[in-house]
Amino acid sequence: MAKGMEIKYRSSCGRYEVSLEASDQQSLFEQLASFQEIFEDDVNVTIEGEKVPSTDIIYRVRSAKDKDGKVNEFYEKVYCGNNPKFFGYKMEYGCSQENKGSLFPKRKDKDGTYYKNNGWHKWEGQGQGEQAPTTNTKNSKPF
Repeated sequence: MAKGMEIKYRSSCGRYEVSLEASDQQSLFEQLASFQEIFEDDVNVTIEGEKVPSTDIIYRVRSAKDKDGKVNEFYEKVYCGNNPKFFGYKMEYGCSQENKGSLFPKRKDKDGTYYKNNGWHKWEGQGQGEQAPTTNTKNSKPF
């Protein structure tokens, strides 16, 4: 294998470009797969049967303290467009404990049931639901 292999990759939506470098093909493959799983997932978002433009999706990191004062970070993509039908919808990401620094999309709820909409779900306050959102009467964005 050649040393210092590098690839430049443009996401299928065209929003992102990344340079990946590794000493072997396996490592390059792993890096590209990791990139695609997180950053290309918003190319074909369909919620409640409607295609959502990737430009209506933003990345967000939230921090919150638990009851013991420990700060936890939450990684998510959030709908930020103007269609009130989708206010509150988000895709959450978990952090890999085995591979620190890696994220993965959460496609199941706490009970292990797959969310419909390929992991996109509406935040329902104390829990997460899969029900269609109601119209936001204040006509504001979810955050």
